[in-house]
Amino acid sequence: MERFFSHVQPQVPGCSAAWINRALLMAAVEFCEDTLICKESISATAASGSKKIVAFPPANTRILSVDRVDIPGVSIEETSLDKGRVTFALAAPATKEVTGKVFVTLAPNRSAKALPDLLHDNYFEAILSGAFARLMEMQKRNWTDQRMAVIHQKKFLHSKEQAKLMENRKNFPTMTVRQRPWV
Repeated sequence: MERFFSHVQPQVPGCSAAWINRALLMAAVEFCEDTLICKESISATAASGSKKIVAFPPANTRILSVDRVDIPGVSIEETSLDKGRVTFALAAPATKEVTGKVFVTLAPNRSAKALPDLLHDNYFEAILSGAFARLMEMQKRNWTDQRMAVIHQKKFLHSKEQAKLMENRKNFPTMTVRQRPWV
């Protein structure tokens, strides 16, 4: 969050660091939950004789959904998300130790101290706009500016829509249509 902080602080004079960090975090959480753009693969291991596999998300994140599971040699009976981790119940105990990948969609957890690099690298302006909208709409503060809050909120919403479109384009193949003259 420190990479975003220095860009927010001058725009909201007198605002505490805690409020700025909270606004940045809430903007990042909302952005990731609404767009589903933070994808990652995490390692999962089934110990020999085990009937369950537990996969934990990277630090400062929580799992929103499981997109795909690639753990060879095991049959998964049930999947559950609980307390930020994913648990797989196996149909039969694993005959040997097996390691595989779980492809998940993530969001920062609500107590995160850092944000995913993807947000800084690809969605910097969007996260700033979301934080500015939250901070500038606060009532009776030195930095309150309802007009700018509305502008930043519109930018944030537009950025979320653009990110969703880009994510959808990645998931669906494109087709080229060539026109031919009538003969």
